[in-house]
Amino acid sequence: AGKAGYLRLDFRHDETRGRTVLNDMDRRVPLLAQKALYWEESQPDMACVIVIAATGCVVQGDRLALDVSAGPGARALVTTQSASKVHSMEHNYAAQLQRFRLGEDAYLEYMPDPLILHRGARYLQDTHITLPASASFVFGDILVPGRRWHHAEELFGFDVYSAGLSVSRGEDQEPLFEERLVLDTGDTEF
Repeated sequence: AGKAGYLRLDFRHDETRGRTVLNDMDRRVPLLAQKALYWEESQPDMACVIVIAATGCVVQGDRLALDVSAGPGARALVTTQSASKVHSMEHNYAAQLQRFRLGEDAYLEYMPDPLILHRGARYLQDTHITLPASASFVFGDILVPGRRWHHAEELFGFDVYSAGLSVSRGEDQEPLFEERLVLDTGDTEF
């Protein structure tokens, strides 16, 4: 059956505190987030938030959504507590929709830990980024095609991985950049 998880993070620059704060958060299990920390000594005004997956893995039928916004002048780093493990699937797939919206002069880093695709995994991810010319967005995405020492057929044993990326200047504007990466290792029907 899977789970429908949702996490919305809204970062705003707080003039009185002189730093970015996690202004608002909405969540639905299995996605959670801890409070904003300020660990980057070179950027003491940058809010750092760790996204937590309470179940520890992604299974068939999971539908996850991450919605992050950084208002004008906000500076934030979003990461995960550990690698995301996508388990084997027989009759379905798992999907995650990610949306990042930045305001004028905002700076946002999204650096999740690796995504590990187990043997028989089917995973779809779409990422939409909206930012003005004055904003900066740093995005990292690491894919691990199996657990090398786990099973003889584990390495590149996933069924399908599909990742789309779209970048635009505004919600209703034409994309500046779009791509889709599809890795299909066999005859997958779902």
